[in-house]
Amino acid sequence: PPVTRTLAGLGLHFLSMGVPGLFSWVRRQFPEAIIPEEVWSKSSPAPVSSLFVDLNHILHACTHPEYPYEEPSSRDAMLEAILLYTEALLALVQPTDLLFIAVDGPPPRAKMNQQRSRRFLAAMEAADRKRMQEQARTALASLLVPPAEPKARTATAVRAELSRGVWGAGGGGSVIAAAAAAAAAAAGAAAADKAAAASVWSCPACTLVNPAARASCDACGGARPAPAGEEWMCAACTLINAAASKACDACGSPRGPAAPPPQRLAPPPQAAGAGSSLKPPARSPEVARSSAVAQAAAALPAAPEAFDSNLLTPGTELMAWMCASIEAALRERLAGGGPLWRGLAVLFSSASEPGEGEHKLMHYVRLQTAAGLSAGETASPERMAIFGQDADLLLLGLLTHRAEVFVVREASLPPLAGELEPPALPPATVWSKPLHLVDVSALRRGLQARYFGPLFPSLRRRRGEGRAACAQGSRGAPGELPSLEGEEGEEGEGGSAAV
Repeated sequence: PPVTRTLAGLGLHFLSMGVPGLFSWVRRQFPEAIIPEEVWSKSSPAPVSSLFVDLNHILHACTHPEYPYEEPSSRDAMLEAILLYTEALLALVQPTDLLFIAVDGPPPRAKMNQQRSRRFLAAMEAADRKRMQEQARTALASLLVPPAEPKARTATAVRAELSRGVWGAGGGGSVIAAAAAAAAAAAGAAAADKAAAASVWSCPACTLVNPAARASCDACGGARPAPAGEEWMCAACTLINAAASKACDACGSPRGPAAPPPQRLAPPPQAAGAGSSLKPPARSPEVARSSAVAQAAAALPAAPEAFDSNLLTPGTELMAWMCASIEAALRERLAGGGPLWRGLAVLFSSASEPGEGEHKLMHYVRLQTAAGLSAGETASPERMAIFGQDADLLLLGLLTHRAEVFVVREASLPPLAGELEPPALPPATVWSKPLHLVDVSALRRGLQARYFGPLFPSLRRRRGEGRAACAQGSRGAPGELPSLEGEEGEEGEGGSAAV
């Protein structure tokens, strides 16, 4: 069943279409139906008459490929990649008669609603991705800028903040009071230590700590040094001399008068309306760091602009240009007469034709099959191949009346337990990815043998009996069949056959 995801708060239901996990199930249950690309090329298979290509996967893979492939830098590069991918399929399958390429056109109304919700979700995810990229750039820039210096606070300011408190009345007051008391005790201890340090002095000769009342050292008799605040600097050699020295101890220059503090020149007055002051206004460290972080984020290399997959929608300017360019390129290659295109009929269904690509292809296959069946054929003997990454092509291939059908798709799944190989580098280009071919005829035989084997021996014989019973309305109930069951009618009424 389809998978539904709801966007919270928007009431938007995103419907995941397709058949999730079908190809991986087929690969595990029926490995004999999977033909790797290299095995197909070496086996010299019988010629394939027709190749049907659902171009939508190629469009997405060549315009915004997944990692590690880089996105094309221009529209011309995208177009070249699409054509190279198509030629790689031609070189592998080598159809002899027909190449049919189809692009998704306008879908029916129900599918259109589903596509609108899916594209709206893609736009939302792109906006979220861009916002997260900006946040990552800012976070990276903050690592390149040193943190701002913490603003100095006085003990009075700290006590005022603690007194205001940050908790409510439910027990926070005692915690605040205890913190304030601890801060006050620490401040008192610091003041006591400072007073104790001022009550003694250290001898500069023998480092003995003497009481403040002593004028000379008790050990060596050295004189008590002058307080550090009374030292003076020599104007000639800049030596710091003791306060009692009348001349410099180094050069002998006499002690001069104290130099007056430097005077700061005031800026010249400006006329009214002449503009702001020459000196920029002072900024706090936090504001300065925020400005530095913004400048660093702007200096980082910008993230590449992601391709908007919503542009690959019928009706957009890019899709119209792409379809017209592909049609012109196909005409050019047919006119060139290359070995891959020689003797090949090419049909191209653009995005302006309604319907999904795979259903356009299957409609053409049904028309061909109906023409063959009207001529008396039970199944078309022609071999055909269908390229597409959607797993529902396997189901559509099972419903065709072709003797041999192959579904070509990228080998994107990891190898099975018995196919483990040393890791290898990915292909150099998108169009050189390895491919798998699914033999739909072998898959049909495997399904019949595993799930319908006990029913098929008697099915054909009873099919005629069931048809006769349904047509004639016989009283006798026909034998039970897998999808046909006879019922007894009322008295006097004919029996009925329920299908």
